[in-house]
Amino acid sequence: MRKNAFTLAEVLITLAIVGIVAAMTIPTLITKYKERVLVNKVKEAHSLLMNAVQLYIAKNNCINSLCLFDTNKTSDKVAYELSTVLKMRKFALNLTKMILQTNTVNHIL
Repeated sequence: MRKNAFTLAEVLITLAIVGIVAAMTIPTLITKYKERVLVNKVKEAHSLLMNAVQLYIAKNNCINSLCLFDTNKTSDKVAYELSTVLKMRKFALNLTKMILQTNTVNHIL
């Protein structure tokens, strides 16, 4: 009587192949997940900042967002005023400085 079963060698070879495939794909999946998380955080921060800008414009009776770049105000002063609108001073200060100094958000969005 012959049994239809896999030998130990066949099972080990199959497990090795599955392990190799997993080892090649898992780092890629983790990297893509981290990128998606970062992009979502940047989009959320961008949305919060744009809401703060709109509130700042309304509060200061500006015609458009050009009042943010008033030469009489430093970027720190504008960042502080935006942070008071959001009531998140540290977050708004850091994010506003980053956006005013670099253009990285536009590349991500």
